[in-house]
Amino acid sequence: MRIAAGLILALALLAAGGGGRAMAALQAGPSFDCAGAADVEAAICRDPVLSADDRRLQAFYARARPGVLGNGSDQLAVQRRWLKDRDAHCAQAAWRKSGAKTQRDCIASAYDERLGRLAVAALLASPTDSLAEIRRTNPAAAPIYEALAAYVTLPDPAARTRKVEALLAPAYGMIDAQTRAELQDRKEPVSPKLAAASDSGFALFFDVSAMFGGTDLTWPCAALLRRPGLVEGLGPFWGGAIDGQVPGSDCAETLPPAPEVEALGRRALDAQPVCDGTIRFSTGRGYAQLLDAIRMHRTEIWRTGARGTAPGRAEARFRAAHKASIAAADQALAAYYRRVFAVPAAAAGHDARTGLDALVAAAFGLCD
Repeated sequence: MRIAAGLILALALLAAGGGGRAMAALQAGPSFDCAGAADVEAAICRDPVLSADDRRLQAFYARARPGVLGNGSDQLAVQRRWLKDRDAHCAQAAWRKSGAKTQRDCIASAYDERLGRLAVAALLASPTDSLAEIRRTNPAAAPIYEALAAYVTLPDPAARTRKVEALLAPAYGMIDAQTRAELQDRKEPVSPKLAAASDSGFALFFDVSAMFGGTDLTWPCAALLRRPGLVEGLGPFWGGAIDGQVPGSDCAETLPPAPEVEALGRRALDAQPVCDGTIRFSTGRGYAQLLDAIRMHRTEIWRTGARGTAPGRAEARFRAAHKASIAAADQALAAYYRRVFAVPAAAAGHDARTGLDALVAAAFGLCD
């Protein structure tokens, strides 16, 4: 009697201890219709594990699409780009260029990357499923994300402290002694105990784990909205090239899109000369933090950093040449604040103007 190849693979996974994925592999095919599938989709249809990955990805995407506030996100556009990239990079004629050993490995890697990102986006909404996915795709990061979820959601301070400290202890061991000493000298000591004690302590631990502990991390926007002090973790703190490794957030994906603001930011950046020196990494990280603060309506970020001088010549020329773009972004951002954060009209208009003013100024300050 012939046994289906998918069943053989699933039984092999069970024997190797891959129970969860093996049971999923015994179920139906992928989330899409396999009739007429070609190339990458055909490869997914033939493979029960890739089919299970596809179904799981579809479930995570469905959870993430409403966004962290439940009123929209940019996940549809992100998903479409991912599908296009998956098919382009893992096609029969292209997968060898990706560095993968086989087409299947190329497809599996693409799913792992997207599943990991969606799991981070859904961390607070679906912690059990999200952490299970993160343990599979990024095991070193799983305790840190679990600690972040506990830090943000556990109401009892004693229970929160115990859990966060225990979860972060292994990650602390991955940070070398020299880095710990340098942080101590800078009066920014890092430890699980300090991480459990304050937003600034957790933000520093999270960033240091990514920069010096070799852990791939992204700040979930949902956590930044729940604990505003964690936004400190998006900014530069080293003052050099290492700031290029400060983790970014997923706010651009998990909040509603603001295309006029994004377009204005790109125009301002495109107007800049090429910067020399490592300070550009630090100022670039500060610009990215400001852009996320604008997305999250975190007005204190740009109000506390407001400059007291008039724009330079290059910035003044840019503002004069792009009045229409600035006005369109201003109007769109004010409407965004009213719709997404229920900000009253007058305050929304003021916050939009001051935020965009700070964004353009920050772009022209990248090489200062």
